[in-house]
Amino acid sequence: MRTENKVEITFIAKDGTKKITKEDGKIVRNVALEQKLELYEGFSKVMNCGGNGQCGTCAVIVNDDADLCLSAVTDAERKKLGAERLGLGWRLACQMELVKSDGSVEIQLNPKK
Repeated sequence: MRTENKVEITFIAKDGTKKITKEDGKIVRNVALEQKLELYEGFSKVMNCGGNGQCGTCAVIVNDDADLCLSAVTDAERKKLGAERLGLGWRLACQMELVKSDGSVEIQLNPKK
């Protein structure tokens, strides 16, 4: 018998509102879009790379120590964000996969870039 364990994600919008959902094994970008959250701003809503890690417009800040819940930083993230921003918790939503159940993560959408 398999129990359903999922990562609890708290998305924090620019205006401070929160949306909490539970998911597993998905890409964070896809979860945000499925929840109809404003991941992109301005022209980025239509002019983005579609989740390939090439444009950097889905940059978010992970506020929790979520290393156990999220996949490792990718080469695309290292290239787009750089070591300093990565060190401050910046990640690309399109590159983060939810990898561990029974955890939680807080993600700030549309942070000041």
